[in-house]
Amino acid sequence: HLAMDRAPEATITIEAWSPQEIHELGWTTSTSSGLDVVGLGELVYLFGEEASGEEVFSWTWSITDKPTGSNPAPPTLFDQRFTFRPDVVGKYTIELNISTPTGAAVTSVGITAAEYVGVGSMGGATPDFATGQCAACHTQQTADYMETRHASKITREIDGLGSSHYNGGCVGCHTVGYNEDVQADNGGFDDVAADLGWTFPATLEDGNWQDMLDNYPELAQVANIQCENCHGPGSLHKGNKDNISLSLNEGMCGRCHEEEPYHVKNVEWKNSGHATGSSLSRGGSSSCAPCHSGWGYVARIDPLSELSKTTGVQPISCAVCHDPHDASNEHQLRKIDPVELNNGEVITWGGKGLLCMTCHMSRRNAEEYVEGNVSSHYGPHHNNQADMLAGTNTPTFGYTLPNSLHRDALEDACVTCHMSATPAAGEPGHRLLGGHTWNMHMDDSEDHEVPGDQDDHEAGVFQVAVCQNCHGDIETFEDIIARGDYDDDGDTESAKGELRGLMDELGMYLPPLGDPEVDISDSANRAWYADKPYAKKTLYNWSFIHEDGSHGLHNFMFSRSLIQLSIDVMKFGVLTEGTITGVEDVPNDQGKQVMVSWTRFGGDGPSDTPVENYEIWRQGGSAAKAGYNSLGDVPFVTDGSLAGVTASFAGFTWTNVGSTPAATMDAYSAVVPTLFDGQDATFMVTGHTSVSTIFAATAPEIGQSVDNLVPQAPSGVVAIGSDTAIMLKWATVDPDIDYYEVYKSTVENFDPTAMDPIAQLAETEYIDQDVVTSGVYFYQVTAFDFSGNRGEFAPEISATATAIELGGDVPDQFELSQNYPNPFNPTTNIEFAIPEAGKVVVTIFDVSGKQVGTLVNEFMQPGRYTMPWNAQNLASGVYIYKMESGAFVQTNTMLLIK
Repeated sequence: HLAMDRAPEATITIEAWSPQEIHELGWTTSTSSGLDVVGLGELVYLFGEEASGEEVFSWTWSITDKPTGSNPAPPTLFDQRFTFRPDVVGKYTIELNISTPTGAAVTSVGITAAEYVGVGSMGGATPDFATGQCAACHTQQTADYMETRHASKITREIDGLGSSHYNGGCVGCHTVGYNEDVQADNGGFDDVAADLGWTFPATLEDGNWQDMLDNYPELAQVANIQCENCHGPGSLHKGNKDNISLSLNEGMCGRCHEEEPYHVKNVEWKNSGHATGSSLSRGGSSSCAPCHSGWGYVARIDPLSELSKTTGVQPISCAVCHDPHDASNEHQLRKIDPVELNNGEVITWGGKGLLCMTCHMSRRNAEEYVEGNVSSHYGPHHNNQADMLAGTNTPTFGYTLPNSLHRDALEDACVTCHMSATPAAGEPGHRLLGGHTWNMHMDDSEDHEVPGDQDDHEAGVFQVAVCQNCHGDIETFEDIIARGDYDDDGDTESAKGELRGLMDELGMYLPPLGDPEVDISDSANRAWYADKPYAKKTLYNWSFIHEDGSHGLHNFMFSRSLIQLSIDVMKFGVLTEGTITGVEDVPNDQGKQVMVSWTRFGGDGPSDTPVENYEIWRQGGSAAKAGYNSLGDVPFVTDGSLAGVTASFAGFTWTNVGSTPAATMDAYSAVVPTLFDGQDATFMVTGHTSVSTIFAATAPEIGQSVDNLVPQAPSGVVAIGSDTAIMLKWATVDPDIDYYEVYKSTVENFDPTAMDPIAQLAETEYIDQDVVTSGVYFYQVTAFDFSGNRGEFAPEISATATAIELGGDVPDQFELSQNYPNPFNPTTNIEFAIPEAGKVVVTIFDVSGKQVGTLVNEFMQPGRYTMPWNAQNLASGVYIYKMESGAFVQTNTMLLIK
């Protein structure tokens, strides 16, 4: 701590000593509030130091100024400590001289001694300005204060409205100027009570307070907790602010709230970061003071407060969070109002935790902050817990990230967990965790350093009792297991462990590169970010998680998603082209199509210039349209309206043949058209941002399309025989048909692939005249597409050359005869007659009503017809055949038995 180039600086602290501290030290002296205005005769404790901690060789104390007639008892000297009792009302100046290895220094402090006069309005009395009573001038503050429980403590207790254990030993903390030190006779409650002969009531019952008002009115004026308890005795005040004390020293509260086992608020507070931490080191800065100095905080949230006019640095003590004068909020908290974060978002949830959030938030609007340079203290400022709980005010590259349930499940947000009940007496962490310590973890060292080594995730004691309500019987925060292996290390760890893994992975992408530790103390590391705006945002996100201090537990879902998003930014955040991994023929299609596959482009996902759409281009096509000199000039849209657009790029003409939206997938593919089958086609993929001139393009790749989908088999094949020929007819539903082939055999179930066709034709009708009367013939028909692919064969059909009699008499009515043979297996004949030309449909159904075949579906001339039907592929059972022609409809049944 030595600084040889600076002169030493002496400092004096007016010490506050609580009953707890006095007992622990074994002293027999009285307590002290630490104020610079004290009661006449009260013991004053002063403590000297060299400001930088330099060694001091000698301490010389002296009273250099005192009121007329003052002759105090000789002071008690303990080198650094000096105690004395003011014996006359007035001001005293105490001076300290020190000598150090680098020189000497001198400083002084003023102490005002006065008498207690009371607020002046207790029990409806009229305040007296001449005696210095407060209510004469501070009427509104007095009225507000009278609504607090402090102002009626004795009133309630002696009337039996408080604790049944209340007794005379409690009065000292609940009255004005009470000091049993016989040398301190200054108008305090103990002095007035002794003068008037008042004794503590034998029974706590209604009427005791009224008895004091009626019979001991002077005593009532210094009963209860009043202004002078916190500001010092007011007999010299009378409007002069130099004669009254304004202090946030926790010692004022400690005189009553620091005496175990019942009064422990200050005991816990002294184990908190608020009591030490960075408040004292940073509170002197105007930009830091609103949160790091007690005075600065009060001025920030209550600019009209008397306290806001006071300067100086003090820790975040009791009177900083609790307003001594105002009982509007529960526990007299200063502020439980909506909190506006620095990105403009307003937090209305969080209950009493809103008070904490007024300081525990990021110091700037992150989206604006990351536009600047990376400094050695870059980040949200180690205090971004409100932003973390809300899941906001950190760069998310336009993405909406999920939040954990803490913000909604914890009624009072920060307070619910950090101020949960401290472990019971005798248990590890008693008075070191929870309550007014706000600590959630202490280490396991002998002195129980708090908050402990936050990187030691399993050692020590953890404040997990409140967590057990939701997370079960856990002992440490490491027992909260994540729902998945988010860091992909093959092991599902604790939520904190998974986030540590993700943080380490992200750290590998930030300087020093290849090391999970992130370092911005080195200027070269900071310079690396200068031309990488995406990396500055990523660094901020890393800092956002790191500086929150909860290892992600405040909002694990948001933390995990934010870090994963940031990893993706470092992997894919810069706009770069992907690679075409294949141009493959689409299987089982009719050609003129290929599947183009490519890898994800940089920028597809979280990025400063995100890819919004991929366009697939084929080389060649019609001439480029006027005005399109490069792909960058193509008006980019995402609704597919680029289809067919041509453009000139890299010296070639390209035609847009497809479009796919970016979806942060690792790989993509799209089916796009070619011009010809079996010929090389060249393709390219471009990734487009919202700015038409900013895009990336893959290297070209070549592929071919092939028609490899065989045509469907002809349907509804029928054979109609006469004595000289057999007519075959069929239908088709496949448009990709070049021609048909007909195969013939006199053997049933023949193999057509083992013979040549008897016909090759484009029509759907063929007359076979190479027949012998009464001969039975079997036929199969297949189709070929334009690429030469042969399809499946239609079911085999048979016919007899004498099966049908054409011509003869014209029937005079429609008829649908019973099939024959019946029952049958598997072939039968269905005979029908039509008296007039027209469309005839003969359909066959199973008993469920499902159509299983069509015998006839065509325009026919008048006559009698016999049509064979083969049920080879059907199961045994009853079938229904129906004939329709014009208005005529008739059905019959037949029985197939196999």
